[in-house]
Amino acid sequence: MEKLNPENIEAEKNVTVNFRGISTSEVRMDLEKNEYIEITGEKDGIHYGSKDERYTRKDLNNLLKGITNTENIRLEKGETPQVKSIEVDGRRIYDYVNNKNLYEQKMDEGTIALDTETTGFKEDDEVLQLSIVDSKGKVLFNEYFKPNVKKSWESAMAVNHITPESLKGKKHLLHYKREIEGILKNAKKIVGYNLGFDMTMLEQNGIKLPDKRKYVDLMIPFAKTYGMKKPDGEYKWQKLITCAKFYGFNDTEWHNSLADTNATMYCYRKMVEKAHITDRNVLLPRDVQNYKGRERNGIRPHRTCSLGNSR
Repeated sequence: MEKLNPENIEAEKNVTVNFRGISTSEVRMDLEKNEYIEITGEKDGIHYGSKDERYTRKDLNNLLKGITNTENIRLEKGETPQVKSIEVDGRRIYDYVNNKNLYEQKMDEGTIALDTETTGFKEDDEVLQLSIVDSKGKVLFNEYFKPNVKKSWESAMAVNHITPESLKGKKHLLHYKREIEGILKNAKKIVGYNLGFDMTMLEQNGIKLPDKRKYVDLMIPFAKTYGMKKPDGEYKWQKLITCAKFYGFNDTEWHNSLADTNATMYCYRKMVEKAHITDRNVLLPRDVQNYKGRERNGIRPHRTCSLGNSR
C-alpha cells in the first residue's frame, strides 16, 4: 500500500488532514493565520487551539509526522485506514483513493457472511435454514433443515414463513456438519448481524465453531453510526433492514436467511468503504467462548431471527 508522506516532505506554511469515518473529520494548522483547528461531527463542530500560543514550523511538522507515522503503522498492520487525504502547503501528498482498492481487497480476502433462520431463540430451539456467502456474493451454502425434535414453531413461522410441511424430505442440520464446519474453519473473517445469536444457535445444534477467527458483528458499530439512543444514553440496536436501507440496499426479498446474508455482506462492504467499521472495536480476534453465552459485551441476542422483526 502507498505510504503517507514517503518523501518525508517538510511543511513550511500549513498542513490539512482529512479523516474518514471517525469523529474528527479534519485537522489543520496554518502558520500565517496562527491557527490550529479541529473539525468534528459534534454540534459545536469546530475546535480552535489556544489563541495565546504562537505556532511554529516545528509544531507544524510534529503534527504532520505524528499523523503520518501513526497511519503508516496502521497500514503496515493491515488495519482500517483513517486518513482520507493530506495537503502540505497546498500540495496533496496523500489520497486514500490510491489505497482504496488494495485495502478493500484485503478486507474481502477470506471473508464470509452467514445468517440462520430458527424455530425460536431458546436453548432447545433448532436451526431451520443456514446461508453462507463469500465477499463476492457467491453462495457457499444454503440449505433448509428438518428439525430433530420441534414439530411446530408458530411464532417464528409468522416471520420466516418456514412451515413444517415445507421441510418434509429435508435432511437434518448435522447431515451437513462436516461441510459447514469446513467452510467456517477456512474463513478468515465471519460476518453477521447480531452474530452472537447465529453462532449460539449453530453451536447448540452441534456445529463446532472455529477458534482464532475474526468475528465481525455489524450490529455493534451500526448502532453508533445510526445514532439513535435509548433513555439511558446507550445506542439502540437497529434491525438489519434498517442497516441495509441506510446503505442503499434495495433488494426486497426479506423472508429467508439467504436474503439476510446477502444484505449483511452488502452492508459489510459499505461499512468498510466508509470506515464505519474499525479494527479496534470490531475486527479483533475473538475466542469462541465469547459466543457461547446468551450475552456478551452487553449484547443480548435478539429473540427472533428475521428481518421483519428484530433482524
